[in-house]
Amino acid sequence: MAGARSNRRRNFFALHPKCCFCGGSADATTEDHVPGRGLFLGRQWPSGYVFPACFSCNNEASQGEALLAWLVRIRITDFSPEEEREFNRCTYEVSRRFPEIVDGLKFHSRVESRRFLKEMGVPTTMPGVDGVLHSMDFPDHVLDVASDYGVKLGKALHYFHSGRIVPSVAVIDAKVYTNANAMGPQFPAQALAFITGQAEIQRASTSLISQFDYRYTVVEGGEASAFVISFGESLVIVVSIFADPERHKQAQAARKLRESQVGTALFSAPQSEH
Repeated sequence: MAGARSNRRRNFFALHPKCCFCGGSADATTEDHVPGRGLFLGRQWPSGYVFPACFSCNNEASQGEALLAWLVRIRITDFSPEEEREFNRCTYEVSRRFPEIVDGLKFHSRVESRRFLKEMGVPTTMPGVDGVLHSMDFPDHVLDVASDYGVKLGKALHYFHSGRIVPSVAVIDAKVYTNANAMGPQFPAQALAFITGQAEIQRASTSLISQFDYRYTVVEGGEASAFVISFGESLVIVVSIFADPERHKQAQAARKLRESQVGTALFSAPQSEH
């Protein structure tokens, strides 16, 4: 068994010799599960989502993953017994490691939550709206953690679908939307309609898309990519990557000229889904 594991790791690093998170500047010495195993029920993570990483890149997100594991377990609909156990466990872990975050949460009444949703333009008659993520106020840096993790996840998915490491000079943008924001008019659904690639997220024969799912598009050659990533019923993270900063400037200029077609202005080259 140990010999088989050693051979597998040797073959993995032979195929993926460089870290895909720091621009390929360091040798890959570890296997990094992205998204992290702790973000999934029973640590049953998706098959195939293992990436080459140096020690530093593998470990720099560990603190953030503990917080994100709690954040992604917040639900609109009712918990199953297993989901409730894991949510309580993650809440305890966040309380222990980040007491200032839990102490800083402000819970709102149902009336206040519905008023907030109305201001957001979200129909308050939708099922489950009383459980939206913004029924509590988060310190700003909580969602910053999700944004930072979105950058790492974008790099991993870009490598997964293009086979190319995101260079260190690349322009990466990660925007986080809570479930309330994703239901409101400020979520750029029309602009993101061009992102049509659909991933298969499963372990063995079990689908995991209720916990983690994404759509993607990759420009031929891996020059640019975009991902719409959802974690359960809590968060949506939109990531765009431009390997060439000049291409990003051109896309920004095109977007300003064609504000009514933001999504199609992001990429001018033919797209391919891998």
